[in-house]
Amino acid sequence: MSRLIYLFVSCVLTYSSILAQSETELLLQFDSLYDARNTPASIEMGEKWKDAVLQKGIRDTIQFITKVIRIADGYRFLNQSSKGLETLNPLFALVSPNTAVYPDLLKIYGFILLTTGEHWKADSFLVCSKAAYERQNLDHTIKYNSLLRSIADNKYGQRNIPQALKWYDTALAHRQKNKIPEDFSLGAIYSGMALCNQDQGNFVKASYWISKCIDSYSRFLPPDHPSILSNKSVYANFLLESGQLYQADSITIEVLKDLKKSGYGSSAYYGGALESHAAIRARLGQDADAFALLVEAGKIFEHALGPTHAVTLHNKLSQAKIRLGLGFIHEAQAISLEVKNTLLSDANSNQMDLAETLSVLADCTQNVEEAISLQEEALKICQTASGKPDCGILNQVPLKLAFSYLKSGSYSKCAQLLDLASDSSEFASVKNQDYLRLLFYRAQLGLLQENWSAAYESLRELIKIQKEMTAEASFILNENDWLDQLRFMRRTADMMFTAVQYSNNQPDEFVSICLDFQIFNKAISLLSAQKIREHIQIDSNLAPIFNHWCEVRAQLAWCYTQTLEVLKNQQLSLPNLEVEADSLEKVLLIRSAGFAKASLRNSATWLDIQKKLQHGEAAIEIAHYSEYQLEPTDLAHYAVMVITKEEPKPIFILLPAADQIDQFLIEKYLIETASHQGKGQTADLYRAFWSKIEPYLKDISRVYISADGGFLKISIGAILLPDGQYVADRYDIRNVFSLRDFGIRKGQKAVQGASKTAYLVGNPMFLLKDQDDVATATFRSVSERPDSIEKIAPLEYLLRNTEETRGLNLSSLPGSAQEVNDIASLMQKRGWETTVLLGVAAKEDAVKLVQSPTVLHLATHGYFLSNVRSGTANLSRAVLENNPMLRSMLFFAGAQNTLNKNSLGKGDGILSAYEAQNLHLDKTELVVLSACQTAQGKIQNGEGVFGLQRALRIAGAKAVLVSLWDVDDKVGRAFMTVFYEKWLGGMGKQEAFREAQLEVKKNHPLPFYWAGFVLFGE
Repeated sequence: MSRLIYLFVSCVLTYSSILAQSETELLLQFDSLYDARNTPASIEMGEKWKDAVLQKGIRDTIQFITKVIRIADGYRFLNQSSKGLETLNPLFALVSPNTAVYPDLLKIYGFILLTTGEHWKADSFLVCSKAAYERQNLDHTIKYNSLLRSIADNKYGQRNIPQALKWYDTALAHRQKNKIPEDFSLGAIYSGMALCNQDQGNFVKASYWISKCIDSYSRFLPPDHPSILSNKSVYANFLLESGQLYQADSITIEVLKDLKKSGYGSSAYYGGALESHAAIRARLGQDADAFALLVEAGKIFEHALGPTHAVTLHNKLSQAKIRLGLGFIHEAQAISLEVKNTLLSDANSNQMDLAETLSVLADCTQNVEEAISLQEEALKICQTASGKPDCGILNQVPLKLAFSYLKSGSYSKCAQLLDLASDSSEFASVKNQDYLRLLFYRAQLGLLQENWSAAYESLRELIKIQKEMTAEASFILNENDWLDQLRFMRRTADMMFTAVQYSNNQPDEFVSICLDFQIFNKAISLLSAQKIREHIQIDSNLAPIFNHWCEVRAQLAWCYTQTLEVLKNQQLSLPNLEVEADSLEKVLLIRSAGFAKASLRNSATWLDIQKKLQHGEAAIEIAHYSEYQLEPTDLAHYAVMVITKEEPKPIFILLPAADQIDQFLIEKYLIETASHQGKGQTADLYRAFWSKIEPYLKDISRVYISADGGFLKISIGAILLPDGQYVADRYDIRNVFSLRDFGIRKGQKAVQGASKTAYLVGNPMFLLKDQDDVATATFRSVSERPDSIEKIAPLEYLLRNTEETRGLNLSSLPGSAQEVNDIASLMQKRGWETTVLLGVAAKEDAVKLVQSPTVLHLATHGYFLSNVRSGTANLSRAVLENNPMLRSMLFFAGAQNTLNKNSLGKGDGILSAYEAQNLHLDKTELVVLSACQTAQGKIQNGEGVFGLQRALRIAGAKAVLVSLWDVDDKVGRAFMTVFYEKWLGGMGKQEAFREAQLEVKKNHPLPFYWAGFVLFGE
């Protein structure tokens, strides 16, 4: 019996020894994994150790509590908040307030509540933890420092950015004062500083702090750790905001790959990276792709964090905004209602999130009263939650409500909210789109109340800030954001023109600021592109980037003409190429910003133009605008503003009903002039347009015109006067892209000096084959077209990849060969060096290789396809609908082979305006497109014609001579001969152009023959 007892006791002691050894090993492994930040493995080992200890009934030692707090912190790190809270809850019964671990327990509990979005509840735990640390004289420790950082994180979660920045600064100062060595937690402070600066719109500082964060984390963590990867994703967001799409996209894709490879493919970190990727797609206008990515991220958040977590709900709200933008109002409303109900069911939910949700719901309703009710509720919540009457960071809430009051006629309520927003500290420090919106609403309110002085002051400030922001934005915004900026500027201009239209009592300054803003706006994106191009010629370091950008754009131009199957076989990703092109362009823009901003900021005013006018000269600005009082309308008009040397202020002339002018008078004009059968009877347009201007042109012989809208399609000189003469007989009409160019338009003589080079192309052999069978042609136009426009396939039929191109025949142009040879002979006699390409040699690739000749003369067929159906070409987006530069083109040797789907060699013989932008014409004085309809393109009000002439100006050409309609071959040749004789003989380009017009007009009086060409530029 005694032996049995002995054996039993021995077994128990042996088992206890083994158990103790197991606990020690587990604890050592747990600590090692925790210190290495291998969170998933450390939690697994920690749980095993905890189970082993609990089996012995041990649960109240300092060591046990400390390690369990660490396990809970690991769950927080993995976004498993409920598991973390479940782990900590039993400890409160074991720990007294005087215990050394009590502050740690409160702090980690507050940490976890912070990650769940329960910021107000987290506040109480963090504040109590701070008091406990200070009570125990532990306020010099690294643990106390991490608490300070957590308080800052919580303030950021409450959207109280100034307070968050204050606490992050406090945490950094605390580390320096107490000489706390650098560790993992320092990176978290840097990350918070970055996010705060991002929210304040300071992306330079944000990028600085996030770089320090990643660098700090990299010293203590493996490169695939989620903390590093998630902050790289944040860095990608900053790059996105600064317009560097390609870099942002590349980083985000790499982060997604690394997270999946490291086993975090189903974690909230992966969801966050997906959201970053979605933001990039949205910026590119690919909203459908962005929505799909958001949905995928939402599923991950819901699984990893739970359906009611703040991150999950914020994702759903982002989905609602995307759907709203796509026009799916009811779907957006349903998503927003779901988020609202979830937030209302949780008493601890973030109230600022609720306010934002109500604001989105208001955007989803068409009922003004219902929208106001939702916005008023959102305002109250914001004011209470932020503690600020102006709602702090969510100042768009009172702005939206102010506009709703404006629409409902509640002007006094609107004024109160606008005054509230005007006093906001947020607006005082940051000039952003919300600030512009505030000024816009103030101006609208003043106009509606006929408070002209208040409206004028608001408009003047609005224009000033908008000019400053536009000068910056053109170099930091990507294409889609830049277009948004331009649209906002157009709305401002529309509102000002509407104000002038409807009131006879407004200050005289209204017309002046209208005209000044129009001069600033006109062709501003073209000016930006030109200034960037100029800088590239000065800064040799930009040449490699520019050349790479040109290569990518050339590849894109080819891809846009191919089917998805071809792109797949070639392993080419069109979206990736688009992003790369956008990003390279952004690098060029940013690197050139300092050079070009001054040109935008110091835009000419009407007074500057008046000073440069000589006696007998006038400048006319034509603006197409839509009525805009409360919201945009479809009712459009033309504003014509005349500047003369003698008049003390600009003259404002209203031409109502722009659509009727465009659809009837201008179309009738084109019928009368754009055909050799027309009689040139354009008296109707005289009565509706020129007769209104003529009274102000007494003693005027020369008129500079910056046209807009439908007037870009016509030659104003071909308007018939009552006495039987044409405008061109009485006035020297000179076309400019913008009156901004006015100061450099005079005295442009033929180039004197050594640089006299000409590159002349004519009569391309469109169909390359062994036996040439070249037909003759009367007009430089497409000789055969499908019988009916209904038979024309979507856009790609012209761009090489559908059967319908077989219905398009390009006739030969023997007259253009003689034209080119005649011009070359004229030039050679005056010492010019000429290169002539005819027939087989007249290739597209040869034109692409030209290097800034003084003159580039292209005599060939031109074409612009105006009928576009969206969604064509099976591409990533309706690129041909969105990019009219792809629809304007010139045909060269081999083009017919391409149209017949039998291309020979690598060149396709078709040069689109998109490709022409990349030509090297920076020292080119003149480009002549002696072809048909080369002035055509998509008219973008305020920006001119998006087509070949714009492309050539971007490429650097100082002046462009193009055609408005099909040009008679023989008469066109005579016109060109006279023009070159006069210009090469010493006249300025514009003078030589007018002389050529009048010379041709003597023998061919109808405008069809002499008014088809138009000269733009210097």
